[in-house]
Amino acid sequence: MLKYVILSKRNAQMGNRLTMHAHLLACCLEKGCTFLNPTLGDYADFFSCTRGRLLLQKDLSVDRTPTPRWIRSFIYFCVRVLYQMSKISRLLPWCPIQSRKATRNPEGTGLMEFLNWIEARGGRLAMVQTWKIREYDLCAKYADTIRSIFTPLPYLKQRADKGLSQLRSRVDLVLGVHIRHGDYRKHEGGDLFFSPRQYRSWMVGFAKALPDVKVGFAICSDAKQKAEDFIGLDIIFGPGNDEASDYGNKRTDFVKETSVEDNYLLSQCDYILGTVSTFCSWAAFWGGKPLLQVRSIDEYVTPDRFAIPIGPD
Repeated sequence: MLKYVILSKRNAQMGNRLTMHAHLLACCLEKGCTFLNPTLGDYADFFSCTRGRLLLQKDLSVDRTPTPRWIRSFIYFCVRVLYQMSKISRLLPWCPIQSRKATRNPEGTGLMEFLNWIEARGGRLAMVQTWKIREYDLCAKYADTIRSIFTPLPYLKQRADKGLSQLRSRVDLVLGVHIRHGDYRKHEGGDLFFSPRQYRSWMVGFAKALPDVKVGFAICSDAKQKAEDFIGLDIIFGPGNDEASDYGNKRTDFVKETSVEDNYLLSQCDYILGTVSTFCSWAAFWGGKPLLQVRSIDEYVTPDRFAIPIGPD
């Protein structure tokens, strides 16, 4: 019987790491085993129940101090070494330590089948490296637990709550808008990089679809956005806009707590609009809000196209 699952390699930035954590944690809760995740890095100390800990199950206590960065880095290094050493176990059926990699899910299996395969080989401790492999139904089943664990610390909610409260006093409904720039300038040939003008067009289209509703907009981006690009719309910017560069964040940038603040702000909006990104997907899942991820400038944005995700993706 599988006892422990260790996620052994980081997945890019915050949205990716939280997404993989959620799906693996849901599987571990279903199987009754313990999940160990040293890959959250500094992001862990921004959430109530991952602050100051690596082992995590149903314990939702929050009275912990942050883990020093050097300790997290050292533990992650040790896990990476152990993962590399454990590759030999793939040649040894019934070895209690098993490792397996599935970053692109070539077999089309779900995450639960992935873990069951390890267990069938006699694995008691599983060292896994995963990415595009999910378990949506279990995420939906354990959604409340996942949301409780990843509740941002109170001080990280304050600025977002204040700005959103002021906006809501002027409007009837708020559309959260995630503008991903930075690495999306080159990602997939720039196909998912859209200009502020294009986002404004989608925002106007959304508002026109609700002629009797006064719509406001909460804009979050990894690149600094300018109010003059959204003239005529009632907007606020997320807390991260003040610190963002004109280019946008890079994967090598230091972890910023404003990423959590911006994500929380999006999660508190009534609808969320963005392109294909785990950042806005996580916000929609955590907040239980309808999401639309646009993939082309030819798409239209109306409320009926939004849907609440059953799991982050």
